[in-house]
Amino acid sequence: MDTKIDQLKQIIPEKYILRQEPMKNHTTFRIGGPADIFVSPENMEEIKAVSRFAKEGGIPLFVLGNGSNLLVADDGMDGIVLQIYKNYSGIEVRGNELIVKAGTLLSSTSKAALHEELTGFEFAGGIPGTFGGAVVMNAGAYGGEMVQVLKEVTVLTKEGEIKTLKAEGYKITATAIYTTFQGLLAIEAEADYLAPYYNRMENLNIDSDAVISQLAQAIERDHSDSKILAASFKNVAQVNRAFDDGAQADTVGPDVFAAAFAMPSIAKAVDDFATDWSDIHSQEYV
Repeated sequence: MDTKIDQLKQIIPEKYILRQEPMKNHTTFRIGGPADIFVSPENMEEIKAVSRFAKEGGIPLFVLGNGSNLLVADDGMDGIVLQIYKNYSGIEVRGNELIVKAGTLLSSTSKAALHEELTGFEFAGGIPGTFGGAVVMNAGAYGGEMVQVLKEVTVLTKEGEIKTLKAEGYKITATAIYTTFQGLLAIEAEADYLAPYYNRMENLNIDSDAVISQLAQAIERDHSDSKILAASFKNVAQVNRAFDDGAQADTVGPDVFAAAFAMPSIAKAVDDFATDWSDIHSQEYV
């Protein structure tokens, strides 16, 4: 560990490197054990260098913003936690556009837009989190979402390249849909995918099947290219109902995925195949 710390000191200033740093100091829930190494770079080159260092050394790397709604175990986190927050934040005004660094809070960005009398970012004023995190998840509220205000994004790829991506031409998913109205707004906004949260709607006494069916009907009626990507399932029966309602795809957790194949007939078919395969390869052919 000391060797890694010494190597990191050659990459970023020592004052931005912390060892065994309690994650409770960096999450809004104020929970979480120590991170092996906690770094908070202040520019793109340092972020790139730390990322490359972790990749070349086979060290686990976790990118953190301001820790909104993040749960960290008491055991802490292995490897390097790379925080993109206060040290890499700031807003530059260029005409009617804002150039925002990834670590900038959405609330700060919203205030800057208000100060410059720019509209369109009002929806984000109350969303906790950083600009970079909001871009990754296409955060939204009150009918607005990040995709509506983005022009381009500068990113660091897994290969270590810095690229600028135009907002146009990328697939957009409208997540956390709980009502038909939300879905209709997403269809109107030409979202590529709508993600109604099936089980979460059920927990709120919302008729999940009705919402998905109504969205499927609206897509067909309007000849929309939007597709329904249902999510949040607790069992296979819910997945099947979502498909019956008109969902074209589902995202499921590992437990539900495993349960989908935990059937006697499937298990027997797999065993029979394994037996037949073994018999074939055990025979001697002349």
